[in-house]
Amino acid sequence: MELYTTEQLTERWEAHNEICNLVGRFSFYELLRDTETIKRRLWCEDAEGASLGLNDGYYIGIAEIRKYYDAVKASDLCKAAIAKDRHHDVFEGKAADDIIGVGSLMVLNLTTPVLEIAKDMKTAKGLWSFMGGSVEHHAPGGPSAVNRWGRIGIDFVKESTGWRIWHMIVAVDFEAPMGENWVMPNIFPEPLIPFTMQRKNHELYHERRVYTSFPEVPVAYGTFAETFSYGPEDN
Repeated sequence: MELYTTEQLTERWEAHNEICNLVGRFSFYELLRDTETIKRRLWCEDAEGASLGLNDGYYIGIAEIRKYYDAVKASDLCKAAIAKDRHHDVFEGKAADDIIGVGSLMVLNLTTPVLEIAKDMKTAKGLWSFMGGSVEHHAPGGPSAVNRWGRIGIDFVKESTGWRIWHMIVAVDFEAPMGENWVMPNIFPEPLIPFTMQRKNHELYHERRVYTSFPEVPVAYGTFAETFSYGPEDN
């Protein structure tokens, strides 16, 4: 068992608290559709090799990650414009930017946290299960409601501005319309923009899927070189 001084223990407790708040903010800003805050205040700025992974690929580099969040905002603006057209009596005089999220609801409940902070205090890593879903009343294809369960693995890096997200992998197990059989074949939606690296990171549930430990559960480590990454190889 590693022994730390009182000062070191205090520093580690403060880091643990800051990272937990960071992840909580990520969950709430997703609900609020606040992509600007997510990409500017929660993700790293200086660390090399930042990555955002989904089931079918990675966005690599902070510029590509920001393009992804820009695409999310563009999609939200499209839905807001549809809502404004349908309910012009309610939203007359309002810009689409002012009503982003109208008719939408996203739930991202993060549970079962496992968080490990490196001995050198330069990085940390955590794994969460999530149970959630989304309702989109003004989607271009018509109203939809989806159940979405899975796991999120995150590598954190400490920058001059504090702890930030460095690598994130969102591994979805279920993506099924509400009211339908969850064990029927799942179809994952097309990405909003092309991946930097297209690859099968994680399979949606199906009757022949072999359960895996991906994303891996964090264990105690000294430096990032001693552990695995939630990003693609060599990141």
